[in-house]
Formats: sequence, structure tokens, C-alpha cells
Amino acid sequence: MSALLSKAEKAKVMAYQIEVLMRASDQPDTPEDGAELTNLAFYKAIELRKYLEYLMIEIKSEAKS
Repeated sequence: MSALLSKAEKAKVMAYQIEVLMRASDQPDTPEDGAELTNLAFYKAIELRKYLEYLMIEIKSEAKS
């Protein structure tokens, strides 16, 4: 159970990183910086989605045990 809590905490941190990137992209120093920050946030969101899919599979398999 502790391992799942740790993984859930990691997902929370990943979501916060996306939030920070999106906020930074809202008021960038240059338009290029804004585009790069938005791009990074987008890829972090994809990474988070994949991580959550993996985590849900793990939770379901642990619930069956």
C-alpha cells in the first residue's frame, strides 16, 4: 500500500509540474519561450497520462489479490 501511495504522490508532483509550466507559458519573456513552455507542458501531460494508466492497472491487479 505504501508503494501505491508513493506512486500517487509522484503523479501529484507531475501534475504540479504541468501547472507550473502552463502558468509560466501564460506570461513568457518571449513568444518562443511561451511556445517552448507550452510544448513541455504538453509532453509532461502525456507522460502523466501514461503514468496514471500504468498506476490504474497496478491498483486493479492489487485489488484482485
